Amino acid sequence: MKKRFVLLVCILAILLGCSSVVLDTHFLSDSLHFAVSYPSTWDLSTPEQGLLVFSVPDAPLGTSVQIVALPTLDDVSLDIFVDKQRQALSVLLENFHFIANEPSRLGTADARVISFTSAEQGITFHWMRWYAVHNDVAYIVTYAAPALSFSSYLHTVTEMTGSFRYL
Repeated sequence: MKKRFVLLVCILAILLGCSSVVLDTHFLSDSLHFAVSYPSTWDLSTPEQGLLVFSVPDAPLGTSVQIVALPTLDDVSLDIFVDKQRQALSVLLENFHFIANEPSRLGTADARVISFTSAEQGITFHWMRWYAVHNDVAYIVTYAAPALSFSSYLHTVTEMTGSFRYL
């Protein structure tokens, strides 16, 4: 009985330790009109205007969160915008397999999140993409990781999308 109790306490400690996410670093951009928080252990790069890439040191290759802010080109509904994006992804990505398209939130704004897989160089990747439009700017947050490690960072990414703020 005592061994089971100790085992239960150890399992709970591990689970509670895994569930705490510390978003202790903040990115703020007046030009892109948003702010987001992320773990200080993650790296941030800006390879081009309007694109942020958050990467996790020591994570499997291809694990990243990308945020793109683009001016919207026309007055189109979020559902139509997401559907066009999904169609384009199905053409661009090898072995594209659509999983879901659901309502969500990106910070304080209504959003859509799509989930899908694709395979590149023999590795299956799992993707989630949040889409939101705010003040004529489309925000796309993409989380991608090898399918086998996708759940490892999903909680942190979900917390990041919850920290998203429009300026």
